[in-house]
Amino acid sequence: MQDSFEHFLSPLTIRGKRWKNRSVAAPMGMVEIENGHLTEHAKYFLDFYAQGDVAEYIVGETDVNVEGSRAPRERYRSTQEPDMMNGLTECAARIHSHGALAMLELSHCGATKPDEPGALIMGPMEYVRASDGAHIHAMTEEDIARTVSDFAASARTLKRCGFDGAVIHAGHEWLPHQFLSPRTNQRTDRFGGSVENRARFLVMIMDGIRHFCGEDFIIECRLSGSENTTGGYSMEEMCQTAQILAQHCDIIQVSAGLYYNPVDTLMMSSMFDPHGCNLSVAAEIKKHVNIAVSVVGGFNDPALCEQAVAEGQTDLIVMGRQRLADPQFVKKCEEGRADEIRRCIRCTRCFPGPMEQVLSELTMTGGGMENVMEQLSRCTVNPAYKHGGLESFPPAKESKRVLIVGGGCAGMQAAITASERGHQVILIEKEKRLGGILNFAQDDAVKQDLANLVKSMEAELAWLPVEVRLNTSFTEELLSRESIDAVIAAVGSRPTTRNIPGMESDHIMKAIDAYRPGTYFGNSVVVLGGGQTGCETAIHIAQIGCNVTLVAKHERLCPDAYRLHGIKLRSLLKELECTVLYNTVCQEVRPEGVLIQRHDGTQRCLPADTVVNALGMEPASCQTISSACEGLEFYSIGDCVKARTVCEALEEAYLTAIKL
Repeated sequence: MQDSFEHFLSPLTIRGKRWKNRSVAAPMGMVEIENGHLTEHAKYFLDFYAQGDVAEYIVGETDVNVEGSRAPRERYRSTQEPDMMNGLTECAARIHSHGALAMLELSHCGATKPDEPGALIMGPMEYVRASDGAHIHAMTEEDIARTVSDFAASARTLKRCGFDGAVIHAGHEWLPHQFLSPRTNQRTDRFGGSVENRARFLVMIMDGIRHFCGEDFIIECRLSGSENTTGGYSMEEMCQTAQILAQHCDIIQVSAGLYYNPVDTLMMSSMFDPHGCNLSVAAEIKKHVNIAVSVVGGFNDPALCEQAVAEGQTDLIVMGRQRLADPQFVKKCEEGRADEIRRCIRCTRCFPGPMEQVLSELTMTGGGMENVMEQLSRCTVNPAYKHGGLESFPPAKESKRVLIVGGGCAGMQAAITASERGHQVILIEKEKRLGGILNFAQDDAVKQDLANLVKSMEAELAWLPVEVRLNTSFTEELLSRESIDAVIAAVGSRPTTRNIPGMESDHIMKAIDAYRPGTYFGNSVVVLGGGQTGCETAIHIAQIGCNVTLVAKHERLCPDAYRLHGIKLRSLLKELECTVLYNTVCQEVRPEGVLIQRHDGTQRCLPADTVVNALGMEPASCQTISSACEGLEFYSIGDCVKARTVCEALEEAYLTAIKL
């Protein structure tokens, strides 16, 4: 791992404000203020997200007025509400206490506002919204002037509260973006038509802010550099727009896409997209402007951050999900510990998608906002995000000798946390390497971040005083020889066969084996299992060029996947023309293929050169270990309790180690 990141870690000065390095915490959460003060959750999130030497912290979108909020049931606060001043002052001070510049994103949703009773929805032009039949009113010059004034007044509030600047949200199909795009702005007056006219509203906003906030106030403009949808502006038009805006702001932040279609338009990149997916757009924009450019989009590798800044493609790197995965990203780069960075795997665990869509789906299934918050409060690779750091828990009463059996992700996390708590830890693994089932990811091009999770955890173990013993099986003699006080079993799981005849045939393979380099599948492949594993495996094999049929027991694919990831998987299956048989089960694996039965009872045999078992996992037994540990403190965690996600396994390991 590269140990010098001189360009990424170098300072930058704009309008007398100093960025201590080139890292920016992306806007991910709104200001939560009750009775004039930050909520406890807001304080926790600010401290968690701002730690680790980040240079600039952007508080998530906050409305400039009530009519610009998304909806009453999920309305973001307006900076002009009377009780906001104290809370905003607390917010800026808290960010400054971490040594970061304090910024806040000002927004107005315009024509994307949900259709609530009594809502007046306005945008650049009048039309009937196809998605729900809502009537969108064209903003008059008076409406435009009032909105410009509200942006300026909000920014003035921020300055009074101690913020260093404001980020104008002109991307993701919010109101300023609606004016910029020919898709949503077909006005014939001075606010429509040419690139210059379409940029006029945004220019007025920035000029108003500069007038009221002065020369030492940072104005950052967040753009969708690419809309990635039909009818959007071209790269040439965006560069022309950037040239105009650069005369009125200090930083252009390059994002992409549309809020209501985040994955397909790259507003939020998935694991199937390249890292730094907006970097080429940012680099092109940077050629046309003489101000700083920042960029967001799947950055999780410090080497890529260094390269992007060193080559002049961007001035600042904006990270959102990665800062949840490892808020110590910058500090680990500074301390020569970059190999310990836990990289975001872009699973979309922490962001289920547009809140309006999510709440609508939950309403239909009997869920509620608490379900959304539960999802938002977790990170797959960082169990501390939900529960706070170890400082949140009482210290261990005594140092124990702890044996952990199994070196998969759960076993490694338990060893790391137990060691950090001051215990003496021995981790044994029967195989020649750590990682367990996750080692398959090394051969999967789209899961290299998951493979890197194993590497980063190995680096953490090497830094800690944990004794790792490979090629070592559990024995009773080991317990007495090492004077063990506590044992944690993390022995994993194995693929289930569900007692289907023929599952031991030569032409059937486990899903994880489908990723081995050089694996021969033949022309026709049947994948058994419509869950996340089955869908991902079907996509992988189809991309190789095989004809794939996916046999799914239910009428909905990958119900176990996180919402946006599931949307992406279903989209790719369709794009790759995989045949999907819903409400279908495998009755028998035969030499010539698979006997299937539909929900109506009809049966037929699908020809297959290869059959892939993606029916799920079942716990490996740890009965022998638990029996040998009678009288000792004993816990079982991870897949040997119940097959589960990486997020669940790491969280259980983290909390179990804290119990010791």
